[in-house]
Amino acid sequence: MTPRDEATYYSRQTVLPEVGIDGQQKLKKSRVLVVGAGGLGCPALQFLAAAGVGTIGICDADRLDASNLHRQVLYHYRDIGEPKAELAAQRIRELNPFITVTAYTERVHADNARAYFDQYDVVLDCTDNFESKYLLNDTAVQTNTPLVQAGVYKFEGQIHVCDPAEGTGCLRCLWPETPEEGSVGSCAEVGVLGMVPGLLGTMQATETVKLILGLPGVLRGAMLLINLLNYRVHRMAFPKNPACPVCGNAPQPVRRTPVPNDPVTELEVEIAALTPDALREFSVIDIREAFETQARPLTELPCREIPMSQFAADTLADDGKVKYLLCCAHGVRSRNLALALRRNGLQQVYSLKGGVAALE
Repeated sequence: MTPRDEATYYSRQTVLPEVGIDGQQKLKKSRVLVVGAGGLGCPALQFLAAAGVGTIGICDADRLDASNLHRQVLYHYRDIGEPKAELAAQRIRELNPFITVTAYTERVHADNARAYFDQYDVVLDCTDNFESKYLLNDTAVQTNTPLVQAGVYKFEGQIHVCDPAEGTGCLRCLWPETPEEGSVGSCAEVGVLGMVPGLLGTMQATETVKLILGLPGVLRGAMLLINLLNYRVHRMAFPKNPACPVCGNAPQPVRRTPVPNDPVTELEVEIAALTPDALREFSVIDIREAFETQARPLTELPCREIPMSQFAADTLADDGKVKYLLCCAHGVRSRNLALALRRNGLQQVYSLKGGVAALE
């Protein structure tokens, strides 16, 4: 590869007066961290890499599940069970060999967030839970780092840019307290059309490039809401709140749950722990879809089949006596569903770590 090859790669972009050779050099020198390599992260990563962002970090602790593929189009069916961050890094290196890509397979938490932010110029919040979104928001304010946040719900999406250096508002200016997890249904619970995060992730990449190039119209001080069923778009003013507990006139320390108490680790049951005596304590529920159970029946464990797509908050009885063990293909869906059920009040529910794949 030669400098001429690289120039040709970006030739349709550098012809834009708003970009040009100087703008392309700004992109090449920029460092962008994408937290979450799922429905939002996949399109964001593809377009950031293709645009020529010189250094890209990808942070995601999850492994690919079959239920991800309808919206996370950076991956292949054969990738199921592999770490998303490493898969995504491999794919975008193949897309653009002129950039540097680093994969992080641990989740961002209160003890490491600042160290991540200190390495990058812009951070994209492509996560799907309130705890992570508020943590990234707070860290962006503390480190003075622009944060491009987006979220999706069914057919709707929202996006805004928190740019502390420009004095714009943060997420807590609108909603000071972190909402209870489960107060808004997850993709697994309420569903999502794959194109919705695809569009919002692309918009996140667009806002990031605008920030790097200093282009006008960045979504500072406003939140854009879009409904893809009727194409209604609403731009909501998003001013800085002087009483905001994080970016206001009198910031307050934010209390967080210590990392060792992360409920995700407490939910999982290892295969090795399922002795005959231990197994008698559980009612095993196979939450895979019908096409999965037909292709690979779960014969090793006595179980009931209740596809995740048919689950509701009251699907499982809560009499305080039955312990439920949820099982899916690789332990991703079962862990997420177990966590959601616990937050909804059902405490005696667990996830089989590694899922059916761990039995083989």
